[in-house]
Amino acid sequence: MGKIIRHGDSYGIYRMEGCEVIYGESRYVYIKNLGYHLTELKVYADGMIDCWGLMDFEEFEQKLNEGWIRLSIPEGATLDIHMLGSLKIDQADNYIYQKEFIKEIKDIISDLNDEPTSLALCRDVYEQYLQNKTVENKKKLRKAYYAMPEHMRHFVLGDMQLKDSPITTIIDQIDIEEIEIKYPQGRDDKFIDLYTKVAKGTLPYFWAVIDIEAIKPFKDGEAEIPESFRKRFLEKYTSGKPLPIHVYQENDIFIMSDDYMAFALYEGLKVKSVPCLVLGEPKGEHVRDKMRVKFEPPTVIVEKD
Repeated sequence: MGKIIRHGDSYGIYRMEGCEVIYGESRYVYIKNLGYHLTELKVYADGMIDCWGLMDFEEFEQKLNEGWIRLSIPEGATLDIHMLGSLKIDQADNYIYQKEFIKEIKDIISDLNDEPTSLALCRDVYEQYLQNKTVENKKKLRKAYYAMPEHMRHFVLGDMQLKDSPITTIIDQIDIEEIEIKYPQGRDDKFIDLYTKVAKGTLPYFWAVIDIEAIKPFKDGEAEIPESFRKRFLEKYTSGKPLPIHVYQENDIFIMSDDYMAFALYEGLKVKSVPCLVLGEPKGEHVRDKMRVKFEPPTVIVEKD
C-alpha cells in the first residue's frame, strides 16, 4: 500500500501520486481567463496547489500577483459559474487581501501536516501572556496576532461574541516600557523622567498655548525636515488643527527636546504662540490658554508581514 498524506478534515479533497494519497482542502477564488470564473483552489499537504492546473507554491504566488488567480472582480464584470450560469456584478464587496490570503494558504498546509497554524500559535502566546503579563510577552502576542491572516483573526479564540477583542484590548494598550524616545539633538534625561511620570499617571498632562519666545530647545541645532513631514505639518496647520509640541517648564522657560522639526517650522512661520503638550501644569505670563488632558501614548505601527 502506498504512503498516505492525510488530514481528518480534508472533506474528500485528495489527489494520487502513484500509490500515494495526498489530501487537501479547497477555497473558492476567481480566475481571470478572458472573462471571470468562479472556481475551486485546492491546497494539498505537500504544498502543491491545483487551480486550473497543478502548480507549486511559488507559481501560485506568481499567478496571484499577476491577477490570473484573483480574490476580487470589478463592478460591472460578468462572472461565469461553470455548468450553472453567469452573473453581472453590479456591486462587489471584497474582504480578502492577497498577502493575507497567502498566509491562510500557508496555514492550511501546516494544518494538513498536523503542524501548528498561526491561529494556534497566537492562542498559545495569548495563554502565556495571561499566565505572565510581561511587556516582552505582550510584544510576542502583538507579533503573533499580526502574523495571522487578517480575515481569520475573529476566529482565533473561538468566541463569536467577543471575537478577538480580548487580544486586541491587550495589544492596543502601550506600556511606558515599550515607548522608544529618540532625541536627534541629544538625550534629555529630565524629559524622560517627566514623560514617564505622566504616562504612569503621577504627573498631570496639559494642553496649552504658549508664547514661542518662552520656548527654548534643549540643544541648539538645525533640524532636517523631510518633505513628507513638512507637508503633513502644513496640512494640519492650515486646517486649524496644528501639531502640538512637547515641553516642560523650568522657571519661566519651557524646554522643548522632542519635537525639533515642528518647532523649527513654527519658527519659520513667525507665529507668536504655539500649541503645546506640557509635562506638568504650565504656569506664568507666557501661558495663553491651558486645559488638563488625558495622556495618550504614541501610536505603535506594527509591520504585519
